[in-house]
Amino acid sequence: MMFNWLKKSKLPDLPVLRADMHSHLLAGLDDGVSTVEEAEEIILNLMRLGYRRIITTPHVMSDAYRNTPEGIQAKLQELRDHLRKKNIDID
Repeated sequence: MMFNWLKKSKLPDLPVLRADMHSHLLAGLDDGVSTVEEAEEIILNLMRLGYRRIITTPHVMSDAYRNTPEGIQAKLQELRDHLRKKNIDID
């Protein structure tokens, strides 16, 4: 039977994924958060779940989200500065 391993009393010891690789946490760039405070709240919740790294992936679409590398980098720095001021340590 498929998924038979799910019925075992002990699941295999798999490494824990500690990175979120599809976040929209750069304020105002796309359909994600609007403010750094919203991003902070989500990041703190991710950290409570055991996440230690976030890879931001804002949308870049010429017809909807005209993000540029420079604009993305500026928003990333804004978020990093905010988290640093709040002593929130996450990569």
